[in-house]
Amino acid sequence: MWPNNVRTVVALALDSFRIFVLNPILELIKKKYPWLFSFNLWLCLCLGLYLIGALFNFGIYHWDELFQTIEPAATKLGLSRFDELPWEFSQKVRPWLQIWLYYFLAFLTQSWWVENRFILGSVCQVFNGLMFALCFSFFLKQLFDFKKHPFFYFLILSFYSVVFFAVRSSSESLSSSFFFWGLSLLLSMMSLPKTWFWVGILFGLSFQARYQMGIPISFVGLWLLVLKEQRSWRLWLWMALGFVLTQIFGQVLNRLGYGVWILPELNYFVANIVQGVASQFGVSPYYGYVNELSSFLGWPFTLILGLCFIYCCIRYWREVWIWIALPHLFIHSAIPHKELRFLMPVLALIPVYWVVAGLDFSKYLSETFPNSRVQKVFLLLFSTHFAFFSVMGWSN
Repeated sequence: MWPNNVRTVVALALDSFRIFVLNPILELIKKKYPWLFSFNLWLCLCLGLYLIGALFNFGIYHWDELFQTIEPAATKLGLSRFDELPWEFSQKVRPWLQIWLYYFLAFLTQSWWVENRFILGSVCQVFNGLMFALCFSFFLKQLFDFKKHPFFYFLILSFYSVVFFAVRSSSESLSSSFFFWGLSLLLSMMSLPKTWFWVGILFGLSFQARYQMGIPISFVGLWLLVLKEQRSWRLWLWMALGFVLTQIFGQVLNRLGYGVWILPELNYFVANIVQGVASQFGVSPYYGYVNELSSFLGWPFTLILGLCFIYCCIRYWREVWIWIALPHLFIHSAIPHKELRFLMPVLALIPVYWVVAGLDFSKYLSETFPNSRVQKVFLLLFSTHFAFFSVMGWSN
């Protein structure tokens, strides 16, 4: 009988502590310091983390961060020669939108870096990181009730794989920022015609930053047609107008970059897909991204992530974030040359799958064991495990 009495006393003490101490303290904090639970506070904390990640991101993950963006901008600043750039520029397959953006940043901050392109790289990383944090946070705000889950909102944005790829100066980060910005705008004000125009602008900028973003953009459009039944030709005309204007703007920038009128989109497709030039830099089997993820995240996390991803695909197949991820993953898995960075923006959604599956399982536990503390114990272990993986990644 003694152990049962001990459990009863401990349970009574915990309930009394929660009811008479913890809950009143939380209510008092909410009343006196409501800003602690505000969206802007947590967003500022995330922006601070991205700033730290960008400034202390020493080294280069892939040489494209330098030679496909910053180095071409240096040619326009008179610091480098065009004929020394990689083969993509002699074949005219790279868009110039991001390059001209970095040229503008370099012009504004020239007194900071003074011909040191590595400092210029840090400036570009800060810009990319902060822009991604803002755009992705607005997208998350459309998915989750921030007041119910402010901590998980923070964990998703600060997860190390998201920050790691977001602060890079390559095109994957910038194109994903424009994409999530447009998507969050679409989800928040879908019924307004002018919204569709600005969404077309942002999707067009995403495509001009990286042509592979045509995959998720296309499937967002398919999601709107099939599941949202958005068949008003006026709305689609507004979006098409914004997208076409952006493509015209992009072609003007390409003309200023290459010196001739050219379609880099077509050249890119012919060189990398038809002629298979990308395969010269290494090929992997269709399951190659599983190995890439396991090397980056570790096998335990990759296994749990795979289960969460499968669950979300089955349970939430009607959601737009599934329509973004599945086609992007399958199409890139079919391409022989694989690099983990190619999976952006799917990589940014990794913690979303984890959190959604975890919260659903927590809800299941509360319904199965209504008078038990199993759910609270699970949430504690779940959030601790999630934070542990993120902290371990940041430490590396």
